[in-house]
Amino acid sequence: MKIAAYRYQGQQGVGRISADARSIEPFQFSAAEAALGALPLVEAQAAGRALLATGKAIALDQVQLTAPIPRPRRNVFCVGKNYHAHAKEFAGSGFDSSAKSGGDIPSAPIIFSKVPESVIGPKDAIVIPAEVSTAIDYEGN
Repeated sequence: MKIAAYRYQGQQGVGRISADARSIEPFQFSAAEAALGALPLVEAQAAGRALLATGKAIALDQVQLTAPIPRPRRNVFCVGKNYHAHAKEFAGSGFDSSAKSGGDIPSAPIIFSKVPESVIGPKDAIVIPAEVSTAIDYEGN
């Protein structure tokens, strides 16, 4: 099952994407719940509750996809270079200041976090204030 958060006719929604990926069936959320994206679904499933009923399908090309969980409850912690192919790719990217000759796999895990305020939708512009940084990881572009 694929779940997506979206905006349709000025309203935020969350729905189940059809098997053919042509439509989305909106879950019957209140506006306050829909503003949280897929988070209420994740929490309901974690608590063992059934999914909410869905409404009439909307063509997927009629909605604007948004961040699935627009404001996570806390930082998302990540592990960088967490598999060999990615570590090797990153080491050769020119963006890896930790890369050393012949050493694309780090000896210790690389841990970083994404703050809740950094979440954006799949087609949203990435805004990089020049006073914050002039070099952003190539995966962020």
